Amino acid sequence: MADPFWFSGGSGEKPHELPDGIKDCEFFDFVEKLAVLGADEWLARGFICQDGSRLSPSGLTALNHSACAKVVSKMTSLRIAQLTSLTPQSLQPWGAMAEQLRVVEFPDGVALDSSYVRSLSRFPALEAIAFDGLNLQVTSVWQLIKDLRSIRRLRELALPRCMMEADEIQSLLDTCLLSTLVVSSQLVSEKEQKSFRESHNFCDIRWE
Repeated sequence: MADPFWFSGGSGEKPHELPDGIKDCEFFDFVEKLAVLGADEWLARGFICQDGSRLSPSGLTALNHSACAKVVSKMTSLRIAQLTSLTPQSLQPWGAMAEQLRVVEFPDGVALDSSYVRSLSRFPALEAIAFDGLNLQVTSVWQLIKDLRSIRRLRELALPRCMMEADEIQSLLDTCLLSTLVVSSQLVSEKEQKSFRESHNFCDIRWE
């Protein structure tokens, strides 16, 4: 697969591949070894893991450690699937250090809500995010649309399991200047989908 990321932002280079089922201590060791290597060609890449199910809520704290600061500052993208333990708090501490992080993806993991958006807004270069869907028990679609404005450089958004009404999608596109949107098609008719394609040709809308 030439580009393992859903988005065009991707890693740019072949990403660092983390072993499936990686544990907290193994994740820390992986990042620390990169920091010891030190060469920019090793550091300036994305990270990808197809199975992060064994990482605990504190698993990403490896990125907070001062010894890993240079790795974090060079990271371009992060994709960890099945990270069901992810919390907004685990994203916050290293957000300001991740100066080049453009893409964050957590497929088959958790649903997006306002608390995650607040944490993600700390990442200065963030342009693309992917979550399975929206946690409607915590955040309404309308509130999410309002909150997403805090991620100032956001251009690509994937919520493939989020069933949004046509007027909600319209509001999202009016509020955020997206170039890519991935969303469920279940509540949007084929006629409405065609209308969106014609009236929003600046945005690649992918109906799941």
